[in-house]
Amino acid sequence: MRLSTDQIEAIKLGAAQCFGADARVWLVAAREEDTVRDDTGSLARHLGQSALRTNASHQHAVRHFAQNGTKAVCRGFTLIELIMVMVIAGVLAVVAVPRMFNATAFQSRGLADQVQASLRYAQKVAIAQHRFVCVTFTSTNLSLTLGATNSCGTPVTALSSNGNYVVNAPSGISFTANPTAFSFNALGQPRTANTTDAAIAAATVSVTGDVTRTITVEAETGYVHQ
Repeated sequence: MRLSTDQIEAIKLGAAQCFGADARVWLVAAREEDTVRDDTGSLARHLGQSALRTNASHQHAVRHFAQNGTKAVCRGFTLIELIMVMVIAGVLAVVAVPRMFNATAFQSRGLADQVQASLRYAQKVAIAQHRFVCVTFTSTNLSLTLGATNSCGTPVTALSSNGNYVVNAPSGISFTANPTAFSFNALGQPRTANTTDAAIAAATVSVTGDVTRTITVEAETGYVHQ
């Protein structure tokens, strides 16, 4: 039994009056022994509770594995999942893979985008400089020139270098049937080139590669699109 501080002090005071210094030594020893005994009992109770909790956790884990262990361990693919994976892989092998290894498709698309960008650039230059910008074609290249009339004659400077603005088609890619040359006037409208200035209908430029891609320049507005 642990005595309270007040009780111990009262006993010490009474014992000191009756027995003197020897009583004080005895009381200190008794107090330390009581403290050790109480600490030992607390430790034993703590260890017992920990053991009970560990045993309960172990039993719970055993019951959980008995109920769900088979489901947790025996996971895999069903037959339907395997078939779906095989079908998707087959479609990719037939459709996607050949395109990935066919450079013609990428080059053809790239040239069509480059021609579209070049035509838009020619229109902007004509508006900015209030001059005609002519677009001329061969079977494998596009070139831009400018001038005070639709005969042009002065090469437009390339954006990436100080040379003339020329777009060359990659090997195996070409323009369809040499598109007719035309020009943009100061309003950005498509006009004739190298002849009497006149309005024209919508101009088209076709790029032939894996498929034929057509770039259209709308009449009146000069809007360029695919």
